[in-house]
Amino acid sequence: MNDLKENKQNKEKKFINIHETTSQKRGVWGVMEVFLRRHKTFAYLFFYLWVVFACMVCVTLSLHPIYSLVLWTYERTQNASFVFHIFALSFSTALGLVLGTIVLLVATVVFNKLNPFPIRPRKNNWYSVENIPWFYHNALVYLVRYSVLDFITPSPIQQWWLRGMGMKIGKGVIINTSNISDPCLITLEDYSTIGGSVTMMGHYGQKGILVIGEVIVKKGAMVGLKASIFGDVIIEEYASVLPHTAVLPKSRIIKE
Repeated sequence: MNDLKENKQNKEKKFINIHETTSQKRGVWGVMEVFLRRHKTFAYLFFYLWVVFACMVCVTLSLHPIYSLVLWTYERTQNASFVFHIFALSFSTALGLVLGTIVLLVATVVFNKLNPFPIRPRKNNWYSVENIPWFYHNALVYLVRYSVLDFITPSPIQQWWLRGMGMKIGKGVIINTSNISDPCLITLEDYSTIGGSVTMMGHYGQKGILVIGEVIVKKGAMVGLKASIFGDVIIEEYASVLPHTAVLPKSRIIKE
């Protein structure tokens, strides 16, 4: 009887009501979660504006070198010949883009570290306060991913940025993709290889539920071209994932 009762309690704990409008949390967190669940659209926009503001600050900082160099060059070459004037402005713009890229990488790392809430593996209602830090983290990741990350892939600069965003990267690792979400949940052990255009993410959604899980690529493992790796996946030592393969959640890939 005790075993049956315990199993029933465990099932009840695992059940997630996606239509829930209350919260079991107390204090401020409970109030925030109730607000999030009862006013989904408005609450989403409210939190989204804060994320947009953080991204805007990062973009503003990255644009500063461009405008500074162009204006400085314009003032000093406006009396020069037309050809030299245009060349100088073009060169200063290109140099500003390079410096702006570096500033954007540093700014997103700094703003990511300002997030005091750790992102841990969990399974919960999409409208939960624990998901807000995860959303914030990925917004910063996508700001770089869809703007400049392709230009620094693969390179030590890309790996420095991914480490700054929380990814654990061992020695001798090769990462030849920019299609990465949730770097704070990904571990690449020594001498592992991530092939071109691989998609890696530490989350997946199902029927109103967000599942966040770690991705671990162990020592010497290889992920082939354009493979897709979802959350809660472990690729064991020296195992290989074939090109164009979708590795579904909870998979464990072993060396054959």
